Amino acid sequence: MNTSTMAYGRKPYVLLATFVAALMVAGDVSAGVGGQTEFGALYQYIKSLSEGFLGRTMAIFAFIVGLGIGIARASAIPAVVGIVFAIFVAYGPTIIDGIASATI
Repeated sequence: MNTSTMAYGRKPYVLLATFVAALMVAGDVSAGVGGQTEFGALYQYIKSLSEGFLGRTMAIFAFIVGLGIGIARASAIPAVVGIVFAIFVAYGPTIIDGIASATI
C-alpha cells in the first residue's frame, strides 16, 4: 500500500475539520468591538501627536535625512524614501482610522 495516497486521502478531512472548528469559534469572536474606554484616550493621544507638530517634525526630519543620504550616495532613492515616509506620517492615521472603522 502506498503511503503517499493515504496522506492525500486524509487531507480533505483535516481541512474540513479545521473549517468546522473555525466556524464554531467564529460566533464568539468580536474583533474591533469595544475597548473604547480602555484605549480610547491613548488612541486619541497618539493620533493627535502624529497629526500635530510631532508628525510634521518627523516628516520633515525624514525628508532631510533622506535628502542628505541621497546627496552623500549620489542617489535619489533615499530622498524618495524620505518623501514616502513623510506621506505615510501625514496620511497614515486617517487611513488606519478608515480601515479600523470600516464596515462591510
